Amino acid sequence: MLTLLRPRCRQLRRQRAMWQKVSLILALLLLVASFGWAQTPGLETQGQGETYQPAPAPEEAAPAAVASSNEATGESVVELAEFISTYVGDSGQLPDLVQVKTGTGNLRVLSVAEAFILVARTVDLWRTDSDLPAAVPIAPADVSRPDIDPEDVPQGKVDVSVGQEIPTEAFLDQAHATVRWVDQLRKVPTAVWVQGVRLSAAQYTAGLAICLQYAYSEGGLLDTIFMPAYAPPETWAANLRVAQANTEEAQQGDEQASAEQAGEGGEGEGSAPESTEGQAPGESAGAVSSGAGPVGSLRPMTPTAIEEAPASATETRPRLEIFPPPGEEVSGIVELVASYSGPPAQFVIFSIDGATRAIMNIPPYSFRWDASALAPGTHTVRVQALGDGNAVLTDLVSAYDVTEPKSKAPAEEQPEEF
Repeated sequence: MLTLLRPRCRQLRRQRAMWQKVSLILALLLLVASFGWAQTPGLETQGQGETYQPAPAPEEAAPAAVASSNEATGESVVELAEFISTYVGDSGQLPDLVQVKTGTGNLRVLSVAEAFILVARTVDLWRTDSDLPAAVPIAPADVSRPDIDPEDVPQGKVDVSVGQEIPTEAFLDQAHATVRWVDQLRKVPTAVWVQGVRLSAAQYTAGLAICLQYAYSEGGLLDTIFMPAYAPPETWAANLRVAQANTEEAQQGDEQASAEQAGEGGEGEGSAPESTEGQAPGESAGAVSSGAGPVGSLRPMTPTAIEEAPASATETRPRLEIFPPPGEEVSGIVELVASYSGPPAQFVIFSIDGATRAIMNIPPYSFRWDASALAPGTHTVRVQALGDGNAVLTDLVSAYDVTEPKSKAPAEEQPEEF
């Protein structure tokens, strides 16, 4: 009997050991499953039960800003401000044209009127957000230049060492009002008043550029800003001279007509013209105040005082010629000379193969072209004459055959380009 029971006992022991192993494996599986469930996102314990809540969706990345040719980068405006501040420091006068890099990475030529509002808007945005803006809208092309007061055009060279101290904070406080003025009227103001001190448009433009460049490079501003009597750009002054000439011509015509009428009416020499009620002696009925008077009665921005003169009906059609004649073979240093006649041209622009190379505002219009820097073959030269409001008066595109120079002088003997 004992011999028969031994196999049965061994079988029971093997079954017991197998069930122990199975129980251990099940226990381990339950432990792993419960640990994984506890780590599932969104699971929260509320009282005795458990409620599953979906995990929050990952935050979507903000869409990248779309590059625009109608916006300038903030750092490019700072470079523009540095150029203006350096230019007025050397010459005492604002430049006629400037360049700024747009959001697309291209350089765009701006008039000083466009640069005025661009720098003012950058200063206003920086003061509002306490940081240099990444992009600044460029003013529409219809923003016109200011009407210049004759007293704002200094006679002779400007002495940049002579000027007055202006509180910086009060000076910059006018940036917001300036931006609103231009946005509403589409015109640069004749002058800006800062704590009773009248600053011309040229002075205020230069001051804004100096503050912007200094704040970016130094991380702060001084309590005051030194302000010489900076001269307006040549284009603004030329516009004033045209307006003055037309005004004098009109006055002479009125005086001649009055003299003829007086002779026909038989009025005596002692007769006085009829007075206008409420009008100061010597003041004409249609006169516009130029800003003289008590400071307390002046608005923060001085309205324009002189209307732009209309184009003369006798102006001839624009005509543009270039030398050397188009189609010629050229090599080395080529003196390109443009001959223009017609309505007054504010700027003459030279471009080589589509790239702007020179911008001039006074004749003679000439440009030294280094044709040796280009590959032999056909290349184009474009000359544009721009009038008021940057309107294109005439546009001439000429083709030249660039050849290898017969002999190349050593580098030290080549003429310098200016």
